[in-house]
Amino acid sequence: RNTMRRQLGQLTPDGTSAVTLFQPTSSGAYNIDLINIANVGSGSIKVSLFHDRDGTTYSTATALLWNTDIPAGGLIQFEVAKGYADYTEAGSIGVQTNTADDATFTCYGEIIGERL
Repeated sequence: RNTMRRQLGQLTPDGTSAVTLFQPTSSGAYNIDLINIANVGSGSIKVSLFHDRDGTTYSTATALLWNTDIPAGGLIQFEVAKGYADYTEAGSIGVQTNTADDATFTCYGEIIGERL
């Protein structure tokens, strides 16, 4: 297969509202296999992670993680089941933290059909 695993998005939210970490720019399929969430602040934080297959509704209805604690300096690695692919250009991965500037979210995966 000639696809390439790479970083698809990275974000340190500057507020506490849910925001988009990744949204595809074409209707081709994509795989997301790892999302790292690092607490770069000096205190404990809470984070949420969302996957909305047809928009940007970031709520308990689309939550993969909800208000999950990360201690200062901590890391969560959210691994997605191998072989999972999403095919909708309208879908998105969203993130939220309760403390601005203290969480860095990084999304890794591949765009199917993208050439090396």
